[in-house]
Amino acid sequence: MTTVAIQPEFGYVIFTLFLSWVMIMYLGIRVGKARKQYNVKYPNMYSDKHPIFNCFQRGHQNALEVYPVYLVFQIFAGLQYPVSFTSYVRPSNEFLVNFFFF
Repeated sequence: MTTVAIQPEFGYVIFTLFLSWVMIMYLGIRVGKARKQYNVKYPNMYSDKHPIFNCFQRGHQNALEVYPVYLVFQIFAGLQYPVSFTSYVRPSNEFLVNFFFF
């Protein structure tokens, strides 16, 4: 029988998963604000009149398309290399400035 030992540093992986969820929610909020700004009503996914809205929508949709695969890879890589993998995706100060002000 194979056993999987979870290292104490696996908490960093969980924290990184939480931050990725925050990013997905942020993108969704941006799409909601763009819907109001450009007056794109539900159930329309895209706008013929406002191509900039399509950029917001497509960015969020692209993130959602790869998110399940990212979660699986994050968990499996984090089981073996929790510190090195999460330090690769650790947000820098420049990321935080861009995230909160743009």
